[in-house]
Parts: sequence; C-alpha cells; structure tokens
Amino acid sequence: MKESALLVRESNKLLIRSFMQLPLDIVLEMFGHLHPRTLLAIGRTSKELRAMVFSKRLADVWKKSREGYGVPEPAEGFSEPRWASMLFDTKRCQVCWKLKASDVDWSFLRRACGDCLRLQTLYFPLSGPSWYPHDDALKAVDIEILEYIPWRRHAGTISYWRDDVVEVVKMWRGLSGLIDLPGRMAFQQWKMQRREMIRKNYRMIPTYHLWNIYCLYPSKTILKHKAQRSLEEDRWGRLQEIKSRLREVGYRQEDIDLCKRLDHNNHPRAALSDSDWIQLRPNIEPQVKQLRDFRVALEMELVTHERLLILKGVYQEFLRTLPPSEQYRCPPVCSLRIAGEIVSILESHKSITVTPAHFRLVAAKMRTFIDEAQGHLKQDLEAAARSVGRRSYRYMNPTQLQVPQEPWLLARNVFGRCWSATDEHPSMAKDRILVGWDMIVTHSYHGHSKVWLRPGVPVAVPRAFEFNLVASRDSQVLIDVAGLPNTVTVETMDEHDPRFVCQQCLEGMRNSAVFTWRAALVHLHETGHRDSASMRMATPFELKAAKDYEGAAREKVKAWACNRCPRYLEASDADTKAAVLAHLADEHKLTDPQMPRDFFVNERCRHAYEIPYTIAGETSASSSAVVE
Repeated sequence: MKESALLVRESNKLLIRSFMQLPLDIVLEMFGHLHPRTLLAIGRTSKELRAMVFSKRLADVWKKSREGYGVPEPAEGFSEPRWASMLFDTKRCQVCWKLKASDVDWSFLRRACGDCLRLQTLYFPLSGPSWYPHDDALKAVDIEILEYIPWRRHAGTISYWRDDVVEVVKMWRGLSGLIDLPGRMAFQQWKMQRREMIRKNYRMIPTYHLWNIYCLYPSKTILKHKAQRSLEEDRWGRLQEIKSRLREVGYRQEDIDLCKRLDHNNHPRAALSDSDWIQLRPNIEPQVKQLRDFRVALEMELVTHERLLILKGVYQEFLRTLPPSEQYRCPPVCSLRIAGEIVSILESHKSITVTPAHFRLVAAKMRTFIDEAQGHLKQDLEAAARSVGRRSYRYMNPTQLQVPQEPWLLARNVFGRCWSATDEHPSMAKDRILVGWDMIVTHSYHGHSKVWLRPGVPVAVPRAFEFNLVASRDSQVLIDVAGLPNTVTVETMDEHDPRFVCQQCLEGMRNSAVFTWRAALVHLHETGHRDSASMRMATPFELKAAKDYEGAAREKVKAWACNRCPRYLEASDADTKAAVLAHLADEHKLTDPQMPRDFFVNERCRHAYEIPYTIAGETSASSSAVVE
C-alpha cells in the first residue's frame, strides 16, 4: 500500500511538472474554459500551480471563467480568486475555518457556519426610525456611524457583523477628531466611499440570491427545481418593479438601493398591480425619503460646518454680553443646530454665501433659542429618568417610580454624562455623578448624540446624559441615613448639609473621611462600599472637625472662577480662590470683590471643591465606638 501511494504521488508530481512545461498561452486558454470552482481546486494542487493560478497576471483568466459560467461579478474589495473561494468553498466555514457546512451571508459578504453567524453578529430590535443600539462598541461614537456599517434586517431586528463594527469604529475615531479643512474633507470622503460601497453590494444582493437558486436548482424541467427558480425570479422581478415605481416618483437609485425595507424575500409575486403599490408605498417611501435627506445632509456637510462656524461667532458675541456665571450655563452652539430658523440658514443652497448678516434675526432672538435648547435638555432628562424607572421597577420603592416633571430637582435622582470616546474608564469618571440642574447644565458632552434634525438625519448635539440608576440608589440610602424625606430637593439637601462617614473604611483602624453627600456619592461610586450599613452620619465631633478644616481647604482647591471674564470657566482652567482674587485685583482693579457677584465656585469642579476631611485611624475608631 505504501509503495502504491508513493507511486501515485510521484506520478502526480510528474504530471504537474509536465503541465508546467506547456506554453503559457495554451495554459491560459485552457484555464479560461474551466469553471472557477475547478480553478480553485487546481490552485490547491501544488505550490507551483498555486503560484500560477492565484497570481495577479491571471486576473483576466478568472474573469473569463466567471463570465463564461454566469457567475456574478465580485463585490467591491474582493479579488477574483477570493470571490470564487467564498462562493464555492461550501464545506468549510471561512470564519472558524473548520470543515463544516456553511452558507454565504450576502449582507455581510462572509461564508460562515451557523455557530459563527450567531457568535459574530450583534442583534438589536429595530424599534423605529430614530433608534440607537446600546452596545459598548458603539456608545463612544456618534449615531451617524450606523450608516457606514453593513447591516442585515430580519424579523424586526437588525444585525451587524462584529468585525465590521470594530473596523468602522476605529476609522471613525481616527477621522472624526480632525478639525482642519483637509481632515474634514478626508472624513467626508471616507463616509461617502463607505456608503457607496455598501450601496453597490446591496444593489447586487437580489442578483446573488437569484444566481444561488440557479446553482441549487439547476434543472429547468424537474418540477421542484422549476418551482424554486420561478419563485426566486418572481421575487427578483417584483423588487425591480418596486424600485422602478420609486424612481418614477422622483427618488434616486442610490437612495433606493439602501432602503432596509426593500427585502426581496418579502415580495414573492411577480406582477405588481396598482393596488399592491398603494399598499406597499406607505411602508417603503418614508425610509427612502430619510435616506435621501441623509445623503443631501452628507453632501452639504462641509458647507454646513463652515456656516456653523459663522453662527458660532455670532453666538460668542452674544455670550460676551453675559457674566461668566451665566455663560457657562448656556448650551454649546451645536445645541442650537435644530432650531427651525437656524436650520433654514444652515441648509440654504450651497451657492449662497452665508455671512454673519444672515444671522442678524437669530442674534436678536438668541435668548429664546437658548431657552429652547435647555428645554430640550430637560425633556431628555425626564425621558431618561422615566425609562430607567420602568426597566428597574423591582429595585425601587413606589415613591421612586413616580418620576416628577423635573426629576433633576430631587436629591435622589443622579444623572451622568454618557461615555466619551476618550475616557479610558468611563464608568469610574466623576462626571457620572451629576446632581441638580447647576451641575448638569454646566457640563457638555462630545461623544455620540441621540438628537435627530429630522427622521433619518442625526446631528451632533452635546447633551447625551443618562440616568445613573446605581448612584441614584446610593443617594436614596444617604437620604434615609440623614432622616430626610424621599422627596427632598437638592437645594434642601444642601441647606441641611449632612455629613457621612464610611463604616467599611473604618475597619482595620484605617484612616477614614467625613463626606458631604455629593462626595459620599462619588466615594460609593468609586469604591463600591454598598452594603446596608456602609454609611453613617458623622458625629458632632467629626462634623465640627470637618467644617473647621474645609473652609481653608476649599479655598486652596482649583475650583474657583472669575465672574468678570471667562478665563477660569473650563474645569482645567479653574484656580484657587487666592489666584482668582489676585486676578480680580490685577486685571479688573477690584479691591473688595464679593461672591458671587465677582467670583464663584465653578460647578464643573464641584467634586474637587467638596473635599473630604480625613480622620486619623485612632480618632476614627474612637468616634465609631461613640456611635455604637
């Protein structure tokens, strides 16, 4: 047996060597008449044949072979051999590379087995035109990114391939930070190229399905084959008829091809009557319109950005009329982006040269636009509190479930900024603990936004805040420990100014600290000391020591700002009280400045300002014993 196997192997090698000695033009002519599946098999016979068959010089031979057997052309990004491998390697999964049955997913352009398809796809419910999947990979980027990731729609859900998400998010993070004109142009070009690549593939999916049916059911006479071929041809024909009807009413092919509701599996009948179209049109046309609006906004992106910079200049002039303590409560200029009067200027025809004069009426009504933007923020906060309350009713008492119209007023409700693309540990960031309107309104956010200019057209509005359920439970515990009612407001909580000590930190004779209620929230957030008796009220001795200490300590914290100029408004620019007073004396010639008229505590630095008072180990132990 071994001798026979060796003889066969040597014979094969001899045949291959003889074949390789044939004139190249004869070999190429022979290959051109073979099926792509056969070319794949030949290329895997030996290293010599592999180097020949898979070389770029044979690209035309592969093309001739494919066209001769009616195989669809490769999708963008595929070489001819790689395309043939995906189509005809039916016995191997090209994700895990195991020998097992696999199918091509035409939406993702991958051949995968059932297990890999389940593991490598992210599934989300498709709940409406303005939705956003809650996934860690997508939280740190703008909602617009979903337009550049290949998707698959099935039975009310939409799915994405994990590797596609990772690749696109990586590119997005790299390009979205470019603020100069060449960078923004490169970003826009990448978006348009990604969208066009996805469109071309989706346009070919019905053709791929039809070709696949022809391969599975090749006979035109066997009844089962004939029925399957006829069904797929009818689906293909009706889909083309629907697209034709949409073109007739004025929609462009590039928008029609990307419509998620145009699934060939949902259109089994060939003939499309007028009554059928009347039924289908309300389900399909709105999304095609959204895709058209999105495309127009994308094409106008650079022009709109330049006009937004002009609006920003007008806005800055208005802000300079306000004291800094009011300036930093005003929303960023992007928050004004969705006001109707402003949209009409930003989206006017690109041939119009927009100047500050175009925003004259906007400047006169700037206070109204600011109030509207803050009103939208309040609506978002109410919606966030209400939605979390519904999802977490089993963790909350009945009073907590009754979300008031202004939930930010209550001390029990804690909000936080959403994840940022630059946060390494976003769950531990202190800006996840925001209580009260002053803290919330003075923080902005530069990550993704869920704001829609119109259905299908998202805009970057920096007001992405979430209801922090865990911190809200901590706040409720602190309120109970302080003996205050569940409905206590932030203002009342500050008036009572309760102080807390962490019992878990006292264990083992370690140093502990006396916390304000905001500082206690941050401490629980960072340490996770959340058992039923983790916090107690400070003793009178601890309370007096803390208040004696914090007066001078807070003056040394970089949390102070000048109310005569915006120099100290950013959290990174805030300084000590002494530095701000020196600035007022030197720059503004004020010898007797008053708080808050001339200087104030910067709410963006509130957590730094409310510095805990550290208790030495022995003192902590004695104080704890007194409490017991």
